[in-house]
Amino acid sequence: MEKKEKVLIIKTGYSEFLESEKNSRKISYGDVLRVTPLLHLYKNDHITWVTDRKAFPLLERNPYIDRLLDYDLTTTLQLESEEFDIIINLEKVPGICALSDKIRARKARYGFTFNTQTGRAEALDKAIEALAISSNPELKKANNKVYMEHLFEMVGREWKKEELILGYQPKSEEIYDIGLNVYVGEKWPTKLWSKGYWDKLEEILKENGFKVSRQDKQGPEVLENLYGYIDWINSCKLIISGDSLGMHLGIALRKKVLGLFGPTPHKEVYFHGRGKAILPELPPNCMPCFKSVCERGRNCMEDISVEGVYEEAKLLLKNLGLEKINNETSKTLIDNHKLIYHPERVKEWKEREDCYPLYVEVGLTNVCNHKCLFCALDFLENGTEFIDKEIMLRTLNEMSKKGVKSIMFAGEGESILHKDVGLFCQEAKRLGLDISITTNGVPLTKEKMEQCLPNLSWIRFSVDSGSPENYALVHGTNSEDFYKVIENIKQCVEFKKENNLDVTIGVQFLMIPQNKGEAVKLAKMLKEIGVDNFQIKPYSKHPSSMNDLIIDSEEYNCIEKELNQFSSDKFKILFRGATAERIEEGLAYPECYGLPFFALIDAKGNVIPCNLFYGKSEFTYGNIYQNNFYEIWEGEKRKEVLSKLKICGVENCRHGCRLEVINRYLHRIKNPLGHDNFV
Repeated sequence: MEKKEKVLIIKTGYSEFLESEKNSRKISYGDVLRVTPLLHLYKNDHITWVTDRKAFPLLERNPYIDRLLDYDLTTTLQLESEEFDIIINLEKVPGICALSDKIRARKARYGFTFNTQTGRAEALDKAIEALAISSNPELKKANNKVYMEHLFEMVGREWKKEELILGYQPKSEEIYDIGLNVYVGEKWPTKLWSKGYWDKLEEILKENGFKVSRQDKQGPEVLENLYGYIDWINSCKLIISGDSLGMHLGIALRKKVLGLFGPTPHKEVYFHGRGKAILPELPPNCMPCFKSVCERGRNCMEDISVEGVYEEAKLLLKNLGLEKINNETSKTLIDNHKLIYHPERVKEWKEREDCYPLYVEVGLTNVCNHKCLFCALDFLENGTEFIDKEIMLRTLNEMSKKGVKSIMFAGEGESILHKDVGLFCQEAKRLGLDISITTNGVPLTKEKMEQCLPNLSWIRFSVDSGSPENYALVHGTNSEDFYKVIENIKQCVEFKKENNLDVTIGVQFLMIPQNKGEAVKLAKMLKEIGVDNFQIKPYSKHPSSMNDLIIDSEEYNCIEKELNQFSSDKFKILFRGATAERIEEGLAYPECYGLPFFALIDAKGNVIPCNLFYGKSEFTYGNIYQNNFYEIWEGEKRKEVLSKLKICGVENCRHGCRLEVINRYLHRIKNPLGHDNFV
């Protein structure tokens, strides 16, 4: 993909973004790492980053950095002769500001500049607040914004919880329950919790059966090597640390983290729901003081109790156990619904009998490269439409403003074939939408993978066989496509690991008579590849479909035990047994209550209630080429369609459809039973 703009970021760590100016060659590694969320904003641009060579392990091999330069004489001379579209100087060291000013910025310049009269650093317009806070202890003490909020505001953008991006990808395995990160940087000795406290905490933790590793008991491969240090942090489930690089590394590596704070402000640190700040039990009035020498006589860090830290650690590790339970629960949720986690929207629906959708499925094209035996939409012709780029971008923006939470690119064709699918994923993520893709995976190129994966919550590959010949039969294609999709899945797993992505990579298998002996072979293969889950779905006949490939639930369920032998914490078997039973049971409600929570946009721009209504203009809410999403959702045509569907009922609906479990839940809300209040 061609890079859009040329961006220069200068961050050496010699000065700290929200600390007072210090003209020093001591590196604040944590401050370098904390700037990396900015990369999310410029990931489609060509990025040059200038830093001290000692900080390279934090940044090298970062997928968004195209050129990493050491801050030395050669780099200085080179940059003075270069031009960039955007220059972001995050150093307040006067000499670095003077260098930054000499480099030509064609479009924009952010951060700090050099005052030729005073010889000091000054703020450019959007960095004035950050400079004021860094130079005024009272303002800094009163500050309630997270570090990244100031950082993003400085470039005129809003921080949307973008995470730190660590360059080096650790090679260690997670083998310890708790890592005690004892040391702090040499700039801030007052951040140190005393050795006696660490000793006592280690003793209590070990007495209670926790496997503990301690930073100051490591060898030079950890203490004198940043790569080794990152590997050590990665080997622990939970990091307990002072306000130091180790704490920020723990956050970047998605660990559970407890941060011990005294002289520095805890409000500037964001733990992304995976940890918390621990403060002295009786914080003194001078805290935070922002001083490297305590003037009080007793360092406030000494007022953080060992017992309090232990209790918080125990709670976080208990929550780790709950995550395992939640992983098991995910097997149930995949066969259930998540509407219970959106009580405000359900309340709105109950009061108004309508609301904006939480989830929208979008068909970016009606072109498909396969002709699957089981395709629910085999009554539709393979089309030629690709949804218009500008129309889609506008609609994503409109949906995000009206409370839509998630988008799945799927629909009546193969969405990966759309040339702008990567752009749509990037823009939707920027708007705060959760994004997913269901795909047969064959047309997934390296470029589209790199565009899409960092922005997805999950991607699910439809692979309905464990052998090339059977795959060709079931998917209506050639056997070579089997090898292509398996290779593409491998590439995605590698890319996820290399870039520490949160995306869940799954595979879906729809069981029909023609492939029922293939699931076990595929499960073994997928576990070796390293995908996150393997979902086995029962066939459900679409009322308009020409195929009928039903397998009874008993035949479907008999394979579950054999498949579960492959299940582990890292590879989950998601067997849709309850769905199979519901398909046979039929529908237990009189109307489709769930339609307000869901919408489908087809490749022609039609907004329809669900996939029963492809090609049926009388049941189309509207079209995004003709009206915006608000006008369609609140329009008279949609009200008319919903009234018709209420009269029609569910007699001709698909059994086991996406909304069935939601409908059972909403039917119970509208028709409560006598003992429902006994929770």
